[in-house]
Amino acid sequence: MNCYLILNDNKVKPYESSHSKFTVLGVSNETGIFVNRDINPQDTKQSYYLVEPNQFCYNPYRVNVGSIGLNKFDYENQIISGAYVVFGTDNSKLLSEYLLALFEDKRFLEYVNSKANGGVRMNFTFEELANWYIPLPLLDKQIEIVQQIKKHREITEGANKIVSNYDIDFPIVPTWKRVKISEVCSYIATGNTPSKEKMFSGGGEIPYLKVFNLTHTVKLDFGDKTTFISRETHTEELSRSICLPGDVLMNIVGPPLGKVSIVPDTYPEWNINQAIILFRCNEQIENKYLAYYLLSPTTPL
Repeated sequence: MNCYLILNDNKVKPYESSHSKFTVLGVSNETGIFVNRDINPQDTKQSYYLVEPNQFCYNPYRVNVGSIGLNKFDYENQIISGAYVVFGTDNSKLLSEYLLALFEDKRFLEYVNSKANGGVRMNFTFEELANWYIPLPLLDKQIEIVQQIKKHREITEGANKIVSNYDIDFPIVPTWKRVKISEVCSYIATGNTPSKEKMFSGGGEIPYLKVFNLTHTVKLDFGDKTTFISRETHTEELSRSICLPGDVLMNIVGPPLGKVSIVPDTYPEWNINQAIILFRCNEQIENKYLAYYLLSPTTPL
């Protein structure tokens, strides 16, 4: 699809424009492109891309975990880190929202992973993306598909709002057997924090989780705020807190307390900081049951 994509190479250096106002964008695997208000780009000497509405931004080192999004904002001087790849489409032939739907399909992830080239650190280049073969119907059909997807999303978003406003209340039956959590878990441990120089962002071998990565929906938010550690740090200094897919994580430092997430299988191993505790369920309990029990407002924490 190379002939339908337009690479953005328009970079700026905000520190050279002290009188201009910039809006910094980021990419989350949960929400797509968002406004990152935690960064003042004029405090650094980093270069940024100027991002136009309906342009895509993706992190070449983290696209395999969903770090790609379509920009719907239209601020003056909206920018994103120069570490990202930014591009648009020829909308007379390829609708950006149609392409977004293809990026959300599992076949795109399969293609991305096939280009990992056996390396530990992902680096999915624009050239590799542009060489991906896609189904390309006529523009009218693309519009029809996009409209159908929007209707489905509206239904899904409505359902999610109901779920997010619904308190999980476990009706505890007095006759139920009561057990200590240690009896239904094969492993329980808290995390640790290595020295600053052993943590890095943007990509790496082992994802390192902090409290802001946990949610109240049992999903993990490993989006734009990501930290990694080396395998050496993971297996030596932090060996006690190695996490596996399926482990239940909960924060023990707040506020707020009671954030609970289940570790996904995006990576084979993870690690956590000292503000998180992990529970590895044994065959007596389902990890989702434990996660939702811990999320219940009636559960004493």
